[in-house]
Amino acid sequence: MITTSPLVNQHRDAILGLIESVIFEFIELLQNGEELCLCTILPDGRTHSIKLTFKNRERFALIIKALSLIHYKLTTNSMATRRDVFYEQKRLYGSQRTFDAAVTSICRLLNCTRRDLNLHQQRTTNWKTAFRGRKQLRTRRDQHRRTLLYEDFRRRFPDALLVTGRGYPDICTRHVLRRIIEITRVPCFCLTDADPHGIAIFMTYKYGAETPSAVNENCFVPDIIWLGMRPSDAKRLPIGGDQFLRLQPGDKKRLNGLLGRALTLSEHTVVEELQLMVREDFKLELEAISGISARYMTSVYIPQCLKRLGYRYL
Repeated sequence: MITTSPLVNQHRDAILGLIESVIFEFIELLQNGEELCLCTILPDGRTHSIKLTFKNRERFALIIKALSLIHYKLTTNSMATRRDVFYEQKRLYGSQRTFDAAVTSICRLLNCTRRDLNLHQQRTTNWKTAFRGRKQLRTRRDQHRRTLLYEDFRRRFPDALLVTGRGYPDICTRHVLRRIIEITRVPCFCLTDADPHGIAIFMTYKYGAETPSAVNENCFVPDIIWLGMRPSDAKRLPIGGDQFLRLQPGDKKRLNGLLGRALTLSEHTVVEELQLMVREDFKLELEAISGISARYMTSVYIPQCLKRLGYRYL
């Protein structure tokens, strides 16, 4: 058995070594034909183990996978929230609660906290301007802001202004965004999920609400550019098959409405992307890109998208 010690003040390498030791011992048990378990000895001498039985085989597999995800985050020194990591394997875990249960089991096994595993609590910021610059990137969720900041967005794009929002584009955010662009004259890019809701958000920022009113007047950003994520990106990116989600009835209904609006507004690129989504019957979330490798979003994906659109990046 592997003996654990308090990990609060230990370096992440110590946690990595502990995870690897637990897995190596599991492999030895497997090779020797012994009872399979993940076992540790706590500082007070008590033992803690997670045994593999027929009844808990699925739970055991989910814990092993969570250990693998956490090991990767620690190896690459990537910070993330529990929700960020869950979305990397959303189809496997099914719900945030299931993933959280696996993480809790790992914390008990290793006698550590979630923070020791580079997992942090989700913040509740509604929208935030992270820094000032000559370019502007608009993202759909505050969760995406955290992902970009963890991936050294500020260092890679020092002249960019990052703004995030949560849920449907509210009037205040749209108005503020328009005023910023009118004053600074900087290019503005929109980064959303490659799903009906994400594309609807881009259309709302560019053209305003589908049912305009006096309150909505001038609450749109006509010069905003759709950076991504586009459904067609799936063909050129090494995205795992488990990241592709099937369209639900509500998605298909929303797609039909979006197609009609995009055709009316002569948004030919949007029409093509929507038709691809309908034809291939899939949608993707931005977490699919973050899950490819550490810092893939900022070091590969965003630069490629900017280059495709004819923009130079720093």
